Amino acid sequence: MKKPTNQQKLSDADFKRLFGVSKSAYAAMVVILRKKHRQQHRRGGRPPKLKVADKLAITLQYLREYRTMRHIAYDWGVA
Repeated sequence: MKKPTNQQKLSDADFKRLFGVSKSAYAAMVVILRKKHRQQHRRGGRPPKLKVADKLAITLQYLREYRTMRHIAYDWGVA
């Protein structure tokens, strides 16, 4: 299953309506999460299936829409 369309292609209003945050707030969250992810995984490990930005998008979708994890996993192609 393909991942949902790229979030950055959305207009500012559609992005905020879909995820509940502005694009600039989303970008700031991604920067913080990437830094933390690098700190936690500096010794290596299995490569993740999803990027940090995708994980954030999933989290925001879950909080915004109250979708089940099964539906989100199906849409994003993960378990």
